[in-house]
This record gives sequence, structure tokens and C-alpha cells, in this order.
Amino acid sequence: VQIEDVTAQWANFTIAGPNAREVVFALGCSVDLSDDSLPHMTAACGTIAGLDTRILRVSFSGERSYEVNLPARFAAGFLETVLQAGMEHGIAPYGIEALMVLRMEKGFLHVGSDTDGSTTPADVGWGRVALGKKADYIGRRSLFREGNLAAGRKQLVGLEAVEPGTSMQAGAHLLRGSGREPPAETDGWITSACFSPTLNRHIGLAVLSDGREHGGEVVSVCDEGSHYHARIVPTPFYDPENQRLNPNDESDTAPETHSAEPDEVALAMPESNVREAAVFSGSLMRIEEQPDTALYRLRRLPGHNEHPGAEPRLPRQVGDCSGDDPAVLCLGPGEWLLKGASEPTRAAAAHMGGDSHATLEVSDGFTLLRLSGPASAWLLNKLGGLDFQSARRHGEHCARTKMQHLEVIVHYHPQLTGDGVFDLLVERSLARYFFRLMVASVPHAEELNREYGEQL
Repeated sequence: VQIEDVTAQWANFTIAGPNAREVVFALGCSVDLSDDSLPHMTAACGTIAGLDTRILRVSFSGERSYEVNLPARFAAGFLETVLQAGMEHGIAPYGIEALMVLRMEKGFLHVGSDTDGSTTPADVGWGRVALGKKADYIGRRSLFREGNLAAGRKQLVGLEAVEPGTSMQAGAHLLRGSGREPPAETDGWITSACFSPTLNRHIGLAVLSDGREHGGEVVSVCDEGSHYHARIVPTPFYDPENQRLNPNDESDTAPETHSAEPDEVALAMPESNVREAAVFSGSLMRIEEQPDTALYRLRRLPGHNEHPGAEPRLPRQVGDCSGDDPAVLCLGPGEWLLKGASEPTRAAAAHMGGDSHATLEVSDGFTLLRLSGPASAWLLNKLGGLDFQSARRHGEHCARTKMQHLEVIVHYHPQLTGDGVFDLLVERSLARYFFRLMVASVPHAEELNREYGEQL
């Protein structure tokens, strides 16, 4: 089994709200979006706006919601298309702060905010779900350890301020029982809190010792010298029947599916990922994005040696390169990267794969920035920890290194120009930052002459 992190290859959009299904349909969707075919907590694969996607019917907002996964290179164009298709439905972007308010109104926990390393499923109300699984699973044994079954465990509960207008803050400690004042041993603390514009009051989630046994009680809240009271209440605070998540309306049927042709949709095709002019050109160097490069990761499977049918032969030494289109870069023992135009690179990956090697396309995970000019090696020396100036004398080679804390794959090929070029592969989500970093670091001729003189 080979495991590869493909997070950067995918973009994820959430389309949520009462009209979410109509907006997805307006984009051109090949998947049946009816509640019978795609109920809550299910997923399907199909096309939206002419693109291959994964569609997940999940919700962190409590609203009807569709998460759409698609190749990262289409993200900017897809967003514009969604906003255009949703205009007649009153669509608007919403941010993390709004999402956090929505999820708190529904009592949805946020792992890491409302939980910590000691939290068990039973503490947050999921005990029956965890214990209801028939098959064994990793972590099941720990649920029956003495400490995880003891009385007094911190349990997730809802809170409402007793005094109107009182603002609750995460981190405030809770004391149960009348007349208790700090300093005292805490009974729990508020994990999340906000003002709900829908409910017109402050609400919060908290962990409290045996909290579910004390519903309706009033606790004292101690927060950096301030003192007020809150009542333990059930969650969800809003829409406890889940009517907004699963509208119970027999007349509410999904529109018939239809797949959009590419020319039906105002979808921008792969554009500059750095969202600049994509080119910086000066007398000493040139930085240019290469948007149409295909990339495939090739790994030797355990128990296999060199692939006997691979032509050209795979380079064996780390840092060596072979081939032209595609170029084959040896990044590590048993690990290579194929880089080139789409069709020949795909064909080469298919030929080199098989029983002895695993291949995976990673084109959407990286952006390729081409650096050329007499000062290009100087700039890389300034950004990274390798001596790229002297490395030019060793011919074509590659390296995986860090530049300003970013992982970068560098491919130097001397044959393209008189000075050679450096192809820099950076994670797609960080490409814009890295492009700007390089442009901001471009030196003046005087600075270079002082350091290198006639070497340039």
C-alpha cells in the first residue's frame, strides 16, 4: 500500500442554504440530488459545470448543504461560476465566523475547540454510536478503561446566559452549586460562545462534570474577575427537528438532472495560479508560471527492483535526471517525478507503472515556476540552503529543498537557454506567496556586481 498526501490537489466548496440544491442544479449536475437518492451523510461522483467532481451531502451549518470536491486548478473559475449561477437565488459568500455561529446554534461540536485529547465519544453524546458498532475498531478498547467510565467526567452541554445581554466568552470557568466563589476547583469551562442573531441572545457550549445530569440548573461563570450566571440547556439551540437540514415537504422534489456542456457554463479554464501577470521579466532574471505541465509521482513497490521494461531507464542516483518529455527526476530512493506535456507524460507513467511501481498524477498539487537569467542562481542561493551557483557546473540535476520554510522541488536543465533554467515546483496553495517572495527578492545589478563581479 502506498499512501500519498493529495490535499493540495483538491479544492472544496460548500454550497449551503434552502436554495443550495437549485444552485447546484443550475450549474449543470449529472447526479440525482433528490433526498431519496442523495440523503444527508451520503456522497456521489458526477459532473458539475462540466467538471468531474465528488459531491458530499454533509452539513456543518445545519442547512441543506453540498460539499463539492474538484481539481484545484479549476477553483477560481468554479467559484465565479457558482456566484453567477446563484445570483437569482440571493447567493452570498459566508466566512468562518458566520459558519461558527451557525454550527453553535445547532450544537455541532468543533473538534479541538470543544474537545481535547481526553474526550471520549460518550462525553460529547456519541456513546451509543461508538458502542453500537459490531465490528472491532482501533480505540474501542479504550472506551472501557476505568477512567473513561468514571463518574464526574466532563460532558458537553449547552449554555445560555441568565442575565439578558450578558456576553459569554470561551475559556470562562464554571462552578456548580449556590454560593460558590473563586478560588475554587472548577467544574468545567466554556469551550465555544457567540451571539446568535437568529435567537437574539448569547449562547455557548461547555464541558461540565456530569453535565447531562444537571440540565436546567444555573451555574456560576467566572471570567477574569467578572461573574455572572448561565443555565444548562439542551442542544440544538435552533431547529431541533432538523427541518432546515432535511425539509419534510412531499412537494419538495429535485429538478431533473442535466449535465452541462463545457460551453454552457461560464467556467474559466486553468488560469494563472499565482494570480499575477504570471510573468516577471527583468534584465537579470525572468520568473514565469508554466501552467500546462503534467506531473506524475512514481514509487517503487516494496520487494521490487528496477522496472525491466522502463525506457528510458529510470535514473538511480538521487538528484539525477533523464529524458526530455517527460523529464524523469530521481527525488529519493525508489521515488521519481515525471514532468512534461500532458499526453507523453501520461503515457510514460502508464508504461513505467504496473506490478512493480505505483503511479499517481499530482499535477493539481503543484505550480511550476520557471526561473531563468544570469541572476537566477543568486536568487535561489538567497532563498534556500543549497549552493545553486556552483550547482550549475554539474549539468542537469534536481533537488528537494526548503526555501523560506516552503518545500520546493528544483529541476535545473542547462540546455534550454545560455544560462540554463530552474524549474521550481511548489505546493499550489502557496504558489502566489512564493511568486511574490521571489519578485520581492530580485536584486539590483549593483548588488550582484559587488558579490559576483564578472562571474555573471
